Amino acid sequence: MITDFVDRRRLLFSNFVLIAGIAMLAFTLVATLGTQCAQAASGSCSVGDSETLTSNIIINEDGDDADSRIEGDTDANLVYVDAGNDRVGIGTSTPATLFEVDGAATFATVGVGAVSDPLSQFNLNPTFSATTPVVFLLEGAITSTDDGGAPKFAQFGASGASITTAFSGADTVARISTLELFEPNITLGATGGQDVVTSAQTLYVGDAPTEATAGGNHAISMPSGAFNVSDGQGTSGEQLTSGGQDANVTWTSAASIRSSKRNITPNSGSTDALQKMIDAQVYNFKYKPTTWKTVTQTDRKGNVYEVRIPVDRVPSTGDFDTTYVGIMADEVPWAMHYNGTVLNPINTFGYTVLAIQELNALIEDLDARIAVLEGR
Repeated sequence: MITDFVDRRRLLFSNFVLIAGIAMLAFTLVATLGTQCAQAASGSCSVGDSETLTSNIIINEDGDDADSRIEGDTDANLVYVDAGNDRVGIGTSTPATLFEVDGAATFATVGVGAVSDPLSQFNLNPTFSATTPVVFLLEGAITSTDDGGAPKFAQFGASGASITTAFSGADTVARISTLELFEPNITLGATGGQDVVTSAQTLYVGDAPTEATAGGNHAISMPSGAFNVSDGQGTSGEQLTSGGQDANVTWTSAASIRSSKRNITPNSGSTDALQKMIDAQVYNFKYKPTTWKTVTQTDRKGNVYEVRIPVDRVPSTGDFDTTYVGIMADEVPWAMHYNGTVLNPINTFGYTVLAIQELNALIEDLDARIAVLEGR
């Protein structure tokens, strides 16, 4: 029980000291945390093992060059925000682009740019400008460690892939494809004069590899019966033929129907076909294989690599081992076409028929003379 003024003053002083101590402790805790997290602009700010946050979080609201990092159990850079370069890295502290993942990643749906088709699980629709713009670039180096493996950079329609139609009735599917390519919409610029495109392709395939055994190197390879050209042009019996370097491949054949021909006139047989065939020298020969050279090229990133290009490729059957029996184009121009370099089967057959007819006429003439001599 307080009995005098002195006791009251002592009690008030004790309470004041207690309250001041609590206030100083609270101030010290707040100041310590504030100082600790204020160091984020130039150092680091660590949060305890478990924190519950019930409001929005803004990191680096002042836009300082202050990186942020979230560690994983074994990855110190599980999530890394490079504030100075405005980049985000997953598994890397040095992202080279806006978003970079160093490791395997799984996405249920990927959209890049203004995604126009919500049914596409991988949709690229970018809009950008560059010296040599490439929408999808596949680079790198892969190594096969399995004897008899089949390494590849990309594969579409693997053995486990499937397409199933699931309509309510017997509906018609317009087309099912593993991969479709359509003509690009090309717009030529006109700044300082209309631009000129030297070559344009929907699909471009470079040179074939050369490391396989003989006959196993192809730029494009398909199993038997897997090639179909539905251009509405070719007919049965025609084949695709090149018109020369950088020329279009067109349908051709040694057509014999009258409707395919013009300027039709009967041959009188005065072509000396028999003598032409008698005079033709026949040779045994093999075709020359194509020789190659290796040149060094540099891509748009400055990477240097080697490319093998043909040096003196010449037309041939592609069979460089068989010994052929035939003629030389420069000696029998009447049997050639395509600028006098390729055997003309139509002329060859026509001259053969004329030669046989001439030979038959000679035989008939000899028979008549023999009959006179024998008194028949």
